[in-house]
This record gives sequence, C-alpha cells and structure tokens, in this order.
Amino acid sequence: MPLQRDPSLVPLSHDHHDALLRVFHIRQALRAGAELDAAATATRQFFARDLVPHFRAEEEVLLPVLRTALGAEHPLLAMLVDDHRMLERLARDLDGSPQRLSAFANLLERHIRFEERELFQQYQGHVPQAARADVEAGVRRILNRPAGAPKMCDVPEDVAPLKWRER
Repeated sequence: MPLQRDPSLVPLSHDHHDALLRVFHIRQALRAGAELDAAATATRQFFARDLVPHFRAEEEVLLPVLRTALGAEHPLLAMLVDDHRMLERLARDLDGSPQRLSAFANLLERHIRFEERELFQQYQGHVPQAARADVEAGVRRILNRPAGAPKMCDVPEDVAPLKWRER
C-alpha cells in the first residue's frame, strides 16, 4: 500500500520518482555492459539539473523545520546532509566505470528510500500543520515549480512498458 504523502512534500517525492528512473537507466546500462560513458554523462547532467536544486530545497527549507521539530542533533538529519555530500562527490567523479556508476546508483536509491520511508514520516509526524504551507512554498520556489503547475515526467520510449503517471 502506498504511503500517503503530505502535499508539502509532493514536489520532493516527484523528484524522487525521477531519480529512481535515473537509477533504473544506470542499472540497465550496467547489465548490458554498454554505453557506460553515456550513462555517466546523462547522470552528471541529471545531477546538475535536478538533484542540485532538490538538495538545496531539502537543506534550505526542509532541514531547518525538521531541526526545530526533531532537534538539531537528530541522527536522521545528519544522514540527510551526509548522503547529499557523498552523492555530490560521487557525481563529481562519475565516469563510465562500472564501480562508480554502481556506487552512485546504490547510494541514490538508498537515500531516496531513506527519505521516503523514514525522514518524510518523521516530518509528517512532528512538523506542525501550520508550518507545512511555508515548506511547500519554499520547496516549490527553489524547484521552480509553482503550485498548480503539474510536473510532467519525461519518460524515454525505451522504458514505455513501465506505468507512469502525469503529475
């Protein structure tokens, strides 16, 4: 059964969906043992275009609210920032090496699962409803996603058999 996501977190969850699609593409290239340089290039571009603003939204908007709600020293908050820094380092050094591509894909997937299953659950359980509208507005501003403007998922034809939804 899918988790119910607070509306203030939906733009971040949409980004997670897109990031898992990137993980899927990396793993397809790794299984095929082909086009690894192209996968690395596409992943670096995805990182710069999508994950940099995503991390910024989480760190500038979500993190301060979570520090207030959970306490500044909560271990989940340190994990959030540590994962972001590690993903930045991995993306900077990413090339067609199977080891580097695999390490990036594995950490990105684990990080997304951590946020969706643990961090966002803590947010929904501890952040007051009154603070959530400001969180959503801040996240949408940084991601350049105004309220009411759906975000479409760009799905390449080679993964068309998977089911995607319009957002």
